[in-house]
Amino acid sequence: MRIAKRDDWKTEPMPSESTKIALEKLYSQEEFDRITAGVIPEQMEDKWFIFYEAPWIYLHRSWTGFCIFKVRFEVVGDSVKIAEVQVRNED
Repeated sequence: MRIAKRDDWKTEPMPSESTKIALEKLYSQEEFDRITAGVIPEQMEDKWFIFYEAPWIYLHRSWTGFCIFKVRFEVVGDSVKIAEVQVRNED
């Protein structure tokens, strides 16, 4: 399986103005490994480019490259939890 990296797609940074949202979710290490593998679009219908740079996962719209979400993770024992979520404010 190919792991997505920032340089695999055109990306725009998350604006400095963003909104934090509360979200509580715990993942097993196996689930977290699948999440951090990311997604590289392969066809027009694939709407997201997703990659992980510890401790953040970045979710970009594939057509524009705009960063829409950033999710920060923390290790808790044998699991990984969402510590923070930021969402892009409307321009």
